[in-house]
Amino acid sequence: ENDLRCVLFNMPAGAWAEGERGIAALPGRAAEFHESVATTVDYARALSCNKVHCLAGIAPPGVESERVYQDSLATALRALTPAGVDVLIEPINLRSIPGYYLHSFDAASSTISAFQHVDDGGARPRLLFDLFHAQIIHGDVTMLLRKHRALIGHVQIAGIPDRAEPDEHNELNFAHVFRVLADELHWDGHVGCEYIPRGSTDAGLGWLRTCGLRDT
Repeated sequence: ENDLRCVLFNMPAGAWAEGERGIAALPGRAAEFHESVATTVDYARALSCNKVHCLAGIAPPGVESERVYQDSLATALRALTPAGVDVLIEPINLRSIPGYYLHSFDAASSTISAFQHVDDGGARPRLLFDLFHAQIIHGDVTMLLRKHRALIGHVQIAGIPDRAEPDEHNELNFAHVFRVLADELHWDGHVGCEYIPRGSTDAGLGWLRTCGLRDT
């Protein structure tokens, strides 16, 4: 009726109510992760959705977590790529999720690049570039977009620092960011609005006008 479609969803995140935020980098959870991949394939087909976010989870830094993470991503790629589904990874700031394993865009880039050297049929993860996390983790957001443009598979937005609407009441000049995305970087994919409205959804859509994305 509204011509809406699902363009991305999160893979199963483990025991969310108990504080888990993904299991891909968690040692000892390989069997559960395999099951979650099968569930993801089923959901992607049912929804005709071609992008999923593989959550790393809260895991200690180190060689073992990285090995598990790489193995999990390889498992996801082997199952999802033949189904026409991209596997995305998202750096998440440690203020929002303390202890989250993937909390750097450079680390995400290295993870993606590692798949250029394995026998995976050419498949590799894509970068979910969330401007909210990028500003908190790194700052210098438009330069970061330029640096990682070739890796980006999806873009998400929210105001900083309170994750409200991406309007004039936050740290970033979103009108400028959108111009860089569209005019310079030629981004023609979706932009996910992952923000929490201060009031009603309709009342909060004024940012579309102030960012030059609609006239009224």
